[in-house]
Amino acid sequence: RWPASDDHEDGEVMSSDHTPIVMMHGMGDFANNPLGMVPLRRRISKNAGAYVHSVELCSKPEQLGNCSTEDQSNGFFMTMDAQVDQFARVVRADPQLANGFHAIGFSQGIMVIRGYIHRYNSPPVKRFVSMHGVMMGVAGLPQCPTNVTGLGVVCRTVDWIVGHAGAYTSFVQNRLAQANYYRDPTDLATYRAHGHFLPYINNEVKGKENATYVSNFKMLEKLVLVMAEGDTMVHPKESEHFGYFKDGSRTELVAMKEAPWYTEDWFGLRSLDEAGKVIMQSTTGNHLRFTEAFLDQMVSDYLTTAAN
Repeated sequence: RWPASDDHEDGEVMSSDHTPIVMMHGMGDFANNPLGMVPLRRRISKNAGAYVHSVELCSKPEQLGNCSTEDQSNGFFMTMDAQVDQFARVVRADPQLANGFHAIGFSQGIMVIRGYIHRYNSPPVKRFVSMHGVMMGVAGLPQCPTNVTGLGVVCRTVDWIVGHAGAYTSFVQNRLAQANYYRDPTDLATYRAHGHFLPYINNEVKGKENATYVSNFKMLEKLVLVMAEGDTMVHPKESEHFGYFKDGSRTELVAMKEAPWYTEDWFGLRSLDEAGKVIMQSTTGNHLRFTEAFLDQMVSDYLTTAAN
């Protein structure tokens, strides 16, 4: 059984009139982090008046929670495919989420939620808030946060993996989550041929396109994309708004609406936008440096029953 994940220590269920919310943390964090995700979870629950489940990613498929050490390290060493599958097991096992839920993800966590929407979406995600999420991937592997307690060994291992093999080798793709959404704009052929996860959920591998990925994504009621204007972790930061580098370039950017994944509607983004369901937001400062007031506004505007 998973731990109580709302604002009530005894597991009291919030009003069924409020759509429950699922949280997914980012790289190097963990769901039961008392200095980060726990107070965030409680704040969101209080402000939304809703049950909030902060998902843990345990190594054993049958284990749905209470695995903080694994949850933190699996953000690096569990492949994105496996993370999405485990996320699906966790939310499907929670009866309070059976009728669907809103989702809020942080950094890498949004890729887990996005993968779940494309591949599962049962129970469905209704509204999705992406806080500084790596939506279109990254053109450089994010730095392991060596200043986080307990991650010294993890970061040394990550550095070793990256230093001893190319990002698109099966060795790295099977061992490092961040490599699964590394989208080298100057070598898209190799990325599409050997990259795991992102090329497929983007529907950019010829002959492997999946119509279900499109229809599931178009089911969202709202997609809120929040970019950090001073982001030094996600490269390019415009990925957080579904922009990216132009094909073949590491300097020239293309905005979402001019990009082929939008104009050709690879995975339903243009359809969602033309239906008025895509919202662009931004914060000043660096990666995941947002104010409590901004988070409160996102919850109020998009994750509550009264939100438009």
